Amino acid sequence: MTEPQEHRQLGDFHEDCRDLAPDAFADRHGDAFLIHHGPIETLKSPEDQKKTMNLDFPTTDPRIAFNPRKDFLVFPVRTSPANTEEENIRSIGKNETNEIVILDMTISGIHAFLTKRPDGKFYLQDMNSTNGTSINGVPVPTQGEGAPVRLKTGDRIRFGGVKFTFLELKEFRGLIADLL
Repeated sequence: MTEPQEHRQLGDFHEDCRDLAPDAFADRHGDAFLIHHGPIETLKSPEDQKKTMNLDFPTTDPRIAFNPRKDFLVFPVRTSPANTEEENIRSIGKNETNEIVILDMTISGIHAFLTKRPDGKFYLQDMNSTNGTSINGVPVPTQGEGAPVRLKTGDRIRFGGVKFTFLELKEFRGLIADLL
């Protein structure tokens, strides 16, 4: 496994999107992205796991301004340039040993695997997580219970109680250009 990938804010990608060609941008940041709208609370103690989190964001309060640079959290999916499926598997979960770490009480230690196959397509498999994984509201089969599900750009993914949008490189760069 590789080093865990830190999440970033959408604004962190603006200069590179403007200055780098798509291939150079992909080399630096990845060729797919999990986008979350709003804050993700981090785990602090077992007592905090009993609290309910509010993941709905932005608020409907007109006094609080929406800031696209900061209000979208981005989890890059960096894959190996090798053409073997095994080298392009990325684990997702709350354990620090995962390549994509999501610190949330509804996420399992190793929650899911995201795979980029040699044909360039992405697939998602739940790893028998406690709170499940779904794509566009449809549960993703757990390991041993069914095949991984193909992801398409724009798919809505839910890991436990945390929602993401899956975007491939072209659409991610378009989002940055449109919002920033």
